[in-house]
Parts: sequence; C-alpha cells; structure tokens
Amino acid sequence: MGSIEVGSEALRPTRTELDGLEILSRVRPGAPIVGLLLVVGGLGLQWVLARSPELVERVFARGLYPLLGGRLGCLTRLLPISLGECIVLVLAGWLAVAFWRLARARERRPRLRRLRRAALPVAAALYLAFLLLWGLNYQRQPFAVSARLDVRPSRIDELAALGAILVDEANQAREGLPEDGAGIMRLADGRLHALARTEAGFREAASLYPVLAGCPARPKPLLTSIVFSWLGVTGIYFPFTGEPNVNMTLPDPELPFAAAHEIVHQRGFAREDEANYLGYLACRLHPDPDFRYSGHLAASVYAVNALTALDRAAGERLEARRSSGVRRDLAALLAWAERYRGPAERISQRVNDAYLRSQGEAQGVRSYGRVVDLLLAERRARPSSVCPPRPWTPSSAQGEVGHDLVCRVSVTLLAVSMLARRLILVGVVAVLGLPLACRGRPPEAEVPGLIADLQNPDPAVSGKANLALIRLGEPAVPQLAEMLKSGDVRLRTLAVTALWGFGEKGRAAVPTLAATLGDPVDSVRVGAAMALENMGPHAKDAVPDLVRSLKDRDGKVRQWSAKALGSIGPAAEKAVPALVQAAKSEGIRPAAEEAIRKIRVLREGQPVPEQ
Repeated sequence: MGSIEVGSEALRPTRTELDGLEILSRVRPGAPIVGLLLVVGGLGLQWVLARSPELVERVFARGLYPLLGGRLGCLTRLLPISLGECIVLVLAGWLAVAFWRLARARERRPRLRRLRRAALPVAAALYLAFLLLWGLNYQRQPFAVSARLDVRPSRIDELAALGAILVDEANQAREGLPEDGAGIMRLADGRLHALARTEAGFREAASLYPVLAGCPARPKPLLTSIVFSWLGVTGIYFPFTGEPNVNMTLPDPELPFAAAHEIVHQRGFAREDEANYLGYLACRLHPDPDFRYSGHLAASVYAVNALTALDRAAGERLEARRSSGVRRDLAALLAWAERYRGPAERISQRVNDAYLRSQGEAQGVRSYGRVVDLLLAERRARPSSVCPPRPWTPSSAQGEVGHDLVCRVSVTLLAVSMLARRLILVGVVAVLGLPLACRGRPPEAEVPGLIADLQNPDPAVSGKANLALIRLGEPAVPQLAEMLKSGDVRLRTLAVTALWGFGEKGRAAVPTLAATLGDPVDSVRVGAAMALENMGPHAKDAVPDLVRSLKDRDGKVRQWSAKALGSIGPAAEKAVPALVQAAKSEGIRPAAEEAIRKIRVLREGQPVPEQ
C-alpha cells in the first residue's frame, strides 16, 4: 500500500500505487465526447473518400502518405528487428500486468468506470492514426486504372492459357536452383540475407511504374513467427511503424514472394489482389533467380487454383505439367499449411475477412485470389500499354482545386492535433470539416459520363470506365440495369461485365440479371450467371431462374448457374433436387456437387446426396 496523506489529499493513492490501467484512465471527463466526434469524423472521411478514388490517389496516396507512412519506414528500416512487434509485445505484457492488478484491487468499479471513459478516445486516436498513416490507401484509385490494364471476366480458355504459361515459367525458373536434403528449393544465402535482397526487384518494377518507387525497404523477421503460423499469417505490415514483416517459418520457395507482398503494402497499396500482383511483378523482374522462381510459383498457383474451381480436369492437366522439383516445393508448402491448421487459423481467417470487408474489400479473404484478373489483364495488354501511370489531368468540375487545398489543410491540422494535446480542439474542428472539405463530386453525377465512356469503342477508355463504375458501386446500378434491356448485344455484354465486378454492391440488379438468364445470346447469359455468382447470398431471389438455367443449351451457362446457386448457400435449398439431377451430367458434375456441399454446408469428403 502507498502512504496515506493528510488533508485534502487524504485517502488518495500516491504515484507509486498507480498501475497501467490507472495511468490509461486519467483522462478528462469530456474525452469520450471528443473520442466519439473523432470516430464519426473518421468514418465520414472514409465513406466520402471511398467515392472519390482519384482524389485519394493524388492527395493522399501520392501526396501525404509518402511524407507520413513512407518516412516512417525510412527510419525504422535501420533497426535489425521489428519495432512494431516489440511495441505490441511490450503493450501486451503491460496490459496483462495491469489487468492482473485490477483483478486483485479492492475497489475495482471506479477504475473500470475510468477505463471505459478512456477506451473510446484511445481507440479513436488509434483509428485516425491508422487512416492517416496508411489506411486511406484502401480508398485510392485501383492500380489497374493507373496502369491501363483492362480487367474484365475472362473465358476458361484464356485462364487455361495463362495457367499453362505460368506453369511453364515456374518450371523453367526452378531449374538449377539449390536444394536441401529433401529436394526442396532453398535460399542459398539464407533467409535473412534473402529479405535484404527483396528491394532489388522493386527498383526494376519502379522503372515500369514509378508509383512503386520509395525509400529502400527491408522486411523484418517476426520474432513470434510461430504464433503467426498458427494464425495462418505469412506476413504483416505494421502501419504505425511503417515496417513490412515476414513469417520466418515459411518454406524457402514462398518466402521471397511473401516479403515482396509486404513491401507492396509499405509502398501504399492496401488491397490484397494488388499486393499479390505487384509482389509477383517485383519478383519476376528481380535480378536473382530464386526470387523470380518464387514469384512465378505463386502466380501459377493462383491461376491453376482459379482454373480448377471452374474446370477440375483442366486444372489437373496443368498440375501434371509441373516439373518434379516444383511438385516437391508445392508439397512442402502444403505440409506447412497442414502443420499449423487448426481453430486459431480459422478464427484468424474470419477476423481477417471481417477486417477486409470493413475496408471496402467486398469479397473479404476471397480478394487474395483476384490477382488472376490482373494477370490476365497484363497478358492481354498490348506491349505499348505496359507503361508508367498517366499523370492526373484536372477535372472539369469547378472548385475541385480548392477542395484539394482545403482537404490537405484539414488533414494536416488533424495530424498536428494528434501530436499536441493542447491542440485537440483544432483536431475536433478539422475532423468535423473533413467530410465537407474532402468531398468530391456527388457519385450520381459521375455515372452518365462513365456510362458513355463504357460504351466507347476504344478498349482502354471502356476498360477504365468499367473499373471506375465498379469502384463507384450502388449509384451506377440503375443505369447498368437499363443497359441490360438494350437491343444492342454489345451494350448488354458491357453491362453484365461491369455488374460482375460489383459483387454484393450490385444486388439491386438481381431481378434484371435473373431475367437476363433468358437472353438469346449465350455470352450474355454466361455473364449474367457469373454476376449472380459473385453476389453470393444477395442473389437468393434469382434461385428459380438459376434452376431453369441448369438445363440451358450452353454448358458454360449451366456450370455458372450451378456455381451461383452454391454461392447463394442455404437460401438455395430448393435448388438441391435440380442440382442432383444436373450432377448426373459429366460436364457440370463438379460444379453441381460443390454447390450442393455449400448449400447443405457439407465438409469436404462427405457424400453428396444422390436424390
């Protein structure tokens, strides 16, 4: 016990008696209100900027972020270990001791009240720091727009051709690499030296895309790699310290790609599909053969997995095409995954899925596999189109330059206020003004121009408009739904292609897409089924139409209709008898059986009902 003081200070514990939670809870009575305002302002800022990706690209991603998060990485890279991991471990220990003391304290209720009062301001400060140091990169312009890559749904034969190319490239890159005693590819200079070599690939990639340039990065080895292995995490980027971190239990064939993936996050690309593609690009352009192989191997796995989900036989043919060395490496990767598979990994996946969805990744963890769309877009691009991003040209919208200036000032004031407690009022004013200061044009005002660009015969213009509409989301759905009713088959094809990319954001178009399953053109019907599949449970109203499409004359329509019913899940229970009948057809059997498993929530290996 601390000493008991006399007078007005009687019965007050001395400083030696204050524990961690007591220090944390010493906040002013009005702090919860300030915290609430900061949270509301942060959420409003994120919501507004999600509808102005070009503004985020030029103001934050290419302006403020390199000065904030980018500079952090330049400082922390000098440390041999991860500062962020050390901070987390210290905080975890401090909190554990503080809660242990709280559990033993005689008067817990006053402390708990003060702790609850402090929780919201602390969480709000961390949330805003996350947004300003890195998180707003989720709202930046898609990389495909900057790189002029035409991302669109592809035919199975295109995917099979891509898979064959990537498998052959991985086989070729594997030749001559050093191996361990089990015949697994090994990094000749060890894992730590390999991490130090990762940056060389980005120097080459930056010659194609200057936006990938930045302060030389060095991924940090995670001291708690075994914990991250049980969580199923291969690497993590700490935005508060600007450090890319890599799980050091990974097999050697995957470690270079994992390190490149985390550096891409440090460069300001938050979306997982973009981090996968740009990580592959940095590995492919790397001067060292082990990095080139790791990138080719990862890309080939993504492509073959995507093909197998659509056509199992075609996927198996590509797997059989792999060299013996690549097969041994893949077996090592599977063994690593099985070794650490368990409840913690499943919970981690659910948490990661929820986090990605909260940041605008509508497909959650499925977004990791969308790298295949970027790989296909790169392969179909003309050589002349693989060039550095075009500089931004001012919009015709009046007052946009003024909005940029006010937005920059507001964000700067917010950052300053977080560093100085006496300027907290300035921070509150800045946050309240951020949604107004950083707003772009109303989303609805962008739609007509984007629809006109979508119909442009120039593939580059049309492709950019397609990506912009997908990013815009719900405000574009009504006009795209109207395009589905057009007598021009080209317009209907453009509409289903765009709606396919919307995912659940296009749910308002479900009735029109369901009607489009009866379109006279096979490719339009296929596109409609693909779009419904991508909407998941939100497409439940289309179940009767999808059931009818299981008997369509076109095999691809039947296959995608079965996949759409599986994506809907238990809400498509009435479709099971029709799927059982469809499974008797050789061409559709894998898709139909998988759909039944998803609807009945069957585990892999459980028998599918025969009637």
